[in-house]
Formats: sequence, structure tokens, C-alpha cells
Amino acid sequence: MENFYRSAPREIAELEARIADLRIAERELEALDAAPALWLKPKAKAKRKPTTDDESKAPRTVGAAIAEVLSRSGALRWPSSPSR
Repeated sequence: MENFYRSAPREIAELEARIADLRIAERELEALDAAPALWLKPKAKAKRKPTTDDESKAPRTVGAAIAEVLSRSGALRWPSSPSR
């Protein structure tokens, strides 16, 4: 019990310091909320083109694009060894 009485003032001081820090943080947050948000101005939305049947499909993946090119032009050939 004696240890409690010895450490109580120190713990009280630490808690009071935390409370003060929290009050400062609260004031800063309130100031940020009240400040005009210049960077939050709404931007003009990009107008979308009307979709056609081809555009309404899911976007192609890189692998699908590579497969399409290879099917059109044939498989890639490995370069032959350089002639000397």
C-alpha cells in the first residue's frame, strides 16, 4: 500500500500530461475541420462516350492482348545464333 502512495503523484502527473496532450490534439482536429478545404473542390467529371457492344465487355487483360497478337501473327521465333 505504501508503494501506491509513493507512485500515485507520479501517475497523476503522467495522466494530467496525457489529458493536456489530448486537449491539444482535439483543438487541432477541430481547427482542421473548421478550415476551408481548398483541395476538396469538386472537379468536373469526365464525360463518358456512349458505349457500344464491344466497349461494354470487360476490359482485356495483358495476357489476352498478347494471346490475340500471337494468334494473328503466329508464334515468335527465337533469333538464330549470330553468324560470324
